[in-house]
Amino acid sequence: MTDQTVLKIEQDDSNHPRKALIDNIKICEERRIDLSIVEEIFEKEGVDVIHRWSSLTAAAASCGDDAASNITEKVDKLLTNHILYDDKLIMIFDRLLDGESDEFNNAFSEVYSVDDAFEDSEYIADSSYDVGNDVSIYCFQIIREISERKELTESDLGELASVLDKYNRVIGYRPVKVTCYDAVIVDTKNNRVILQLDLGSIVLANAVDKFFHKLITSINKAFDVAGVTSCRLPEKVQYENLYNAIQKFYDNDEGEVTSASFSTSKNNHHETLRDRARDIRKAEYHLRGKAAEEALGGKIRPYRISKRFERVTNKWPQVYAGIHYRYFNKPGLKSLYEAHIFDIKSYKDYSFIIDKILANR
Repeated sequence: MTDQTVLKIEQDDSNHPRKALIDNIKICEERRIDLSIVEEIFEKEGVDVIHRWSSLTAAAASCGDDAASNITEKVDKLLTNHILYDDKLIMIFDRLLDGESDEFNNAFSEVYSVDDAFEDSEYIADSSYDVGNDVSIYCFQIIREISERKELTESDLGELASVLDKYNRVIGYRPVKVTCYDAVIVDTKNNRVILQLDLGSIVLANAVDKFFHKLITSINKAFDVAGVTSCRLPEKVQYENLYNAIQKFYDNDEGEVTSASFSTSKNNHHETLRDRARDIRKAEYHLRGKAAEEALGGKIRPYRISKRFERVTNKWPQVYAGIHYRYFNKPGLKSLYEAHIFDIKSYKDYSFIIDKILANR
């Protein structure tokens, strides 16, 4: 397998550093990377910008070649880490037998060597990447269509611009195609396989099962085309059930809860951080409600929760786990196979948050 430190990010064929930088900025915007993060890279190189994507592209077009090359290198690293680790919907299979992870690596090597392995699929075998000696990441490119929200201007409205005389704002939605990099991570040290959907923040909840099923079936079919008979990606119900993690994330003191939807004896509630609170569970507005609920003999029962953990100083990877309240209120055993991870800046952040998820399952 080839160790590729930079993914195949589509760009114009140009060696000019300013052109490459503009291409990278457009990809950052498409992937919904926090504008302030890219902005900070420019400012550290002495390039002043205002808080708009258009300002970044204008600065990229006019800055010197040396500054552009330095910024491009940093933005390229940001993009690679974002494509590999950040804003992912994940499912974890944590029970591979000894030797099975090596079989998966061999299987993916076969798939990447066969040109038509994904001939009848929407996926393209894009890139593979080794993290040390124990972890291999296999990325598969797919184009997804999402609805983009936009405040419409007079130019957008054309002959209908007069409606702006009646309304302060007019909001429109349009279909936008986004390049995504779904992936499979094989961890030989921990006998683990992780499936991930790229850009989890834009995947609609009712499409998650469909997208994971497509990824699993497409790869298993590619194994067949490549002549691989030794392994298959498991079906969804064989992955780790993370349902109990929702309550445990709330109950366990470690980390900070940044948002939660929960049920009490009287109603359902949703809370996010406000004022200067860093952990909902310690905020006065939450403590008052919790005390009132416990006085009635009840407890806080979350069905959706986001929690961050501090890996090192000022590095706070986050995880979201949740289900719909109607499913939550149904009797019987429940399951949740996926979680959303975000604010992940490196593989160390990624590995750290995976361990926190598994420790709370």
